[in-house]
Amino acid sequence: IGPSSIFGIGFNSGFVIANYDSIIYYSRLMERVYISNSEGDIYKSLNLSNDSNSFGSIDLTSPMAYRDKSIYLQSLPKISAYSSSDSIKVLNEISKINLETGLVTKLQIQSPAIYFSGNFSYQLKMLDFVYNPKIDKFIFSYPLSDSLYVVNFEGYSKAYLAKSNLVSDFIETDFQNKIVSKSKLTNYYFWINDSYGKLIYDPINDIYLREARKGITEENFLARKLKTKKEVLILNNKFKKIGTIPHNGGDFIYYFFKKNRIYWNKDLVEFNLEASQEDSIFFDSIEIEFN
Repeated sequence: IGPSSIFGIGFNSGFVIANYDSIIYYSRLMERVYISNSEGDIYKSLNLSNDSNSFGSIDLTSPMAYRDKSIYLQSLPKISAYSSSDSIKVLNEISKINLETGLVTKLQIQSPAIYFSGNFSYQLKMLDFVYNPKIDKFIFSYPLSDSLYVVNFEGYSKAYLAKSNLVSDFIETDFQNKIVSKSKLTNYYFWINDSYGKLIYDPINDIYLREARKGITEENFLARKLKTKKEVLILNNKFKKIGTIPHNGGDFIYYFFKKNRIYWNKDLVEFNLEASQEDSIFFDSIEIEFN
């Protein structure tokens, strides 16, 4: 509502804060980038609908990174709604979008070997990544890889093991599966697979947090019981594991740091939708210990 309202900032969208006067939003629905100041006044927008690719994620949020007047988003092929999306074997392209000119540059990244060995759910090809200005590099997390990948798109690439014991079983998509309808196959194989999720960088303490999730059973998927065992790995700036946070709630959508404590939203389904609570967000919190 109002002159600076943005339509289509919901599922699959994202935002990143460049500085106090440049907050950047991406709407996958509208295929546009918007830039506002800290008061919420939109002063620029970029139309991306004419590009041959789409951008962002088919997950709840679209990871974005900002570096030197450009944002970085995963590139997704534009496919027909009637196509088998899982037939796209590997998604290994990042788009750099210049916020001054609107120029889109396609950047290639090397996907882990597992993605070439089988056909996995489209949702398990959705990357998460962050940018660390202290080392001027990007860190990529793949749902099916135990490692994190540090790159600069100029030839530098290094992998660091960041494994959770929750992640071990990978199940390929079976297109002959009759347990669920064809339209739900992608979602079904996402939920029954173990996988890695949210990747967070805390610039205050110079640490990384990586979410890991155990897959659910077929019975729980059919009953829509989607809660499962989770944990968050805490990694120092050398990518060495220094701790673990047990976490069985919903997705990390809203989170922030204060000194050595992290706050993140409680399960929005349980505490908001089921409780008919639209006016408040409830947070969990834990103090991070540095060993």
